[in-house]
Amino acid sequence: MEESTQKPPARKIALQVLLPLFPAEATLINRLVGVQMKEGTVYYFNGSMPIFKRVQSDLDGFRYITSQLIINGVCKLKRDSKLFWGK
Repeated sequence: MEESTQKPPARKIALQVLLPLFPAEATLINRLVGVQMKEGTVYYFNGSMPIFKRVQSDLDGFRYITSQLIINGVCKLKRDSKLFWGK
């Protein structure tokens, strides 16, 4: 019988420990989503990548974005409602 000369697999670095990185000005809704208002536009981020934007006064856009975040399981209505509506 011959001994195996295979090397053990290399250790993989877990980058998720370092990520996601949010812009410094962003307010975190939870550990996955942040929001930032800049010059009348509201930006929603997943890490450093913008996922939605809307004009600050656009109520329909707000409803659409928050609904998408909740439907996709990124946010929970009960847990994150204080951050969305300030209540």
